[in-house]
Amino acid sequence: IISDKAVIKKPKEPQYQGLIDAELLWYDEISKIGEIEEVPCVLNRNPFKIQKRDGVHPYLLDSEDMKQVLNKIFSFFNKIHKNKICDTSQKDMHKMYYEKTINRVEPYANLIKEYTSEKIKINGLTTLNPFYNKRKLKRYFNELIAENFCLIHGDLTFSNCLWDSKSKTLSIFDPRGKFGSSSLV
Repeated sequence: IISDKAVIKKPKEPQYQGLIDAELLWYDEISKIGEIEEVPCVLNRNPFKIQKRDGVHPYLLDSEDMKQVLNKIFSFFNKIHKNKICDTSQKDMHKMYYEKTINRVEPYANLIKEYTSEKIKINGLTTLNPFYNKRKLKRYFNELIAENFCLIHGDLTFSNCLWDSKSKTLSIFDPRGKFGSSSLV
């Protein structure tokens, strides 16, 4: 529910309440860091209500505004990524980097002309096809090591951001709050 000053978020189905709970915990963790101007304030917990921010989604911007948005996003990353949240989980890294990638792409493999080829053309550029040798891809992802997990947004797409060109402010919202089964709060 969007009003003039606030956004109220409720799950449409009870089984999705966990997503709202994880999001609230993320906002709690952000507040522990200090003032993070890019993140709207939580106004109420039950029902979950956050401050409404004005702006447009960055994918609608021209290149000059887009540069400013990207600088603000990198600044946001620098603020939140230096905070350790929990120990790493190789299981979650495998699930999120390998399994999720494969599971998202395979249903559409028949639509990708070069899916089984060693090389693939993407946006006019020919590159190695990561899906050509899944064993090699799996081994590569299994070799990834992280010392710890830090606070992340988890779904930072341009549809989860708003840019206010008048005030030159970026708003970031709708975080995932989890990485695989690891709660990052």
